[in-house]
Amino acid sequence: MSSSIAPDSAGAPDSAGAPDSAMVGPEALAAERPTAQVIAFPGRNKPVAVPVLGAPERLARALESLNAAMTEQRAALAAWRSALGTLKEATSGLGDSLRTYQSNLRVLGDGVSSLQAKARSLEQWAEAATSG
Repeated sequence: MSSSIAPDSAGAPDSAGAPDSAMVGPEALAAERPTAQVIAFPGRNKPVAVPVLGAPERLARALESLNAAMTEQRAALAAWRSALGTLKEATSGLGDSLRTYQSNLRVLGDGVSSLQAKARSLEQWAEAATSG
């Protein structure tokens, strides 16, 4: 008997004259089996070469970036100041409304006090008229 899994009569024709596939060696079985599809990993992009700049060029770029940032900050500060102005107008309008409301409440309170005094006066007059 050989070292293969199949018996020594591997590849012998069956009764129809074709070789028996169960009796074929391991090499033939591996060739008959479907194999897995190998998917390659995507390759890495090569780094883009950044040109080496001298000190004056780097300084010029840094100054340009700084100027752009300062321009953005100026615009943001102007928008912030505008928002503060709008807020100041809204709060001063609210303060005026509150003072008007407080004044109206004071007038209303004075009117209620006057009516309460008249009601007590009428109550005393009614008690005197009925008891008397």
